[in-house]
Amino acid sequence: MAPLLPPAPERRHRHPGPLRVPDRTALAGVLFVLRTGAAWQDLPAETVGVPA
Repeated sequence: MAPLLPPAPERRHRHPGPLRVPDRTALAGVLFVLRTGAAWQDLPAETVGVPA
């Protein structure tokens, strides 16, 4: 699946915004929400590893 993902954009120097979540962690979060039907706000950060 990695070849299908776009390259990570470069971070801006001024106003860089939040740090990017690793692709594997983001995919785990998406699959968790799809599998359980939970809302994004209910995503367990300690299970999936997504920073709050």
